[in-house]
Amino acid sequence: MRLHRFYSENVLPAEGEIFRVENFELCHQWRKVFRYNVGSQVVMFDGNGFEALCQIEDFDHAAASLRVGQRRPNRNRPSREVHIFQSLIKKDNLEWVFQKGTELGVSYFHPLISDRSQKKSFNMERASKIVREASEQSGRAAPPNISEVLTMEEAMALTFPAVMAVLHGSGDRFSKFLETLAHCAIGVFIGPEGGWSDRELAWFEKSHIPSFSLGHQTLRAETAAVAVSTLLLL
Repeated sequence: MRLHRFYSENVLPAEGEIFRVENFELCHQWRKVFRYNVGSQVVMFDGNGFEALCQIEDFDHAAASLRVGQRRPNRNRPSREVHIFQSLIKKDNLEWVFQKGTELGVSYFHPLISDRSQKKSFNMERASKIVREASEQSGRAAPPNISEVLTMEEAMALTFPAVMAVLHGSGDRFSKFLETLAHCAIGVFIGPEGGWSDRELAWFEKSHIPSFSLGHQTLRAETAAVAVSTLLLL
């Protein structure tokens, strides 16, 4: 029988110890969806490289007590550190980027307000839930990080990963870019549905951030994000 994985916001204690989970939504899911009872087993992970087989000792509608069983290291970490600088797009599409990027192994999401962004904000609480659940399902050792919304000025002022790139239809093929990469941290800027403005393209050029293309087809913004993540991580 397959055991389901769940993320713990607290560091897991040593084997044999009991710890408390106070989470109404999680306890509701355990009781009503999975039909867990006292004695049921779950796998908990805390984002610090370990997961543990745990047994439910006691729980109610809002909290549970778990006894830690066998601990084991989880080495399911991404092959490289990837930062996706995603211009804000429609809610459902952005959430799809968070979910699929998490499954593929993206380490950081940086939502951007660009000149042609359709949105100016997003629901951080819901986004965090999406990446947490995608991490639980995909076997990741830790959920990715999501930053607060950045303006382009704020994004350009950040200390960037070792290698940066921007997706733009007039750039070289992304496959050429991949040929030059070692397994270093990389960040990719992905524009909104309307593309980058001339002002933004000038920023990238001034900052010596090269532009690359995924081919002749015009991709939706969310498709481009997942395609880039796939090429970099699989």
